[in-house]
Amino acid sequence: MSYSITLTPTKTVMKVEEYISLAGTVYRNSTPVRSATMYLYVNNSKVAETTTDLRGSFLFTWKPSVAGRYQIYVEAYAPSVPPGAPRYPPAVPY
Repeated sequence: MSYSITLTPTKTVMKVEEYISLAGTVYRNSTPVRSATMYLYVNNSKVAETTTDLRGSFLFTWKPSVAGRYQIYVEAYAPSVPPGAPRYPPAVPY
């Protein structure tokens, strides 16, 4: 089985206290994974949680509180997503 996670930020450069949306999808062999629990991490700290919909889609909204450079990534957990499935770790400069 092959798993994939996409993650697309609305911006890659932000201002302090300005929100950014992070949208994505989870697939297993090109089939959407529904009801997966998604975790958003910023600099290795879990900051949010959501669940994928019927299309395997998810959305997070986050805003930085201080100027700096952030590493943002997501992880998926569901009965059909085994531990060690891919996480998507783009570096989002700020």
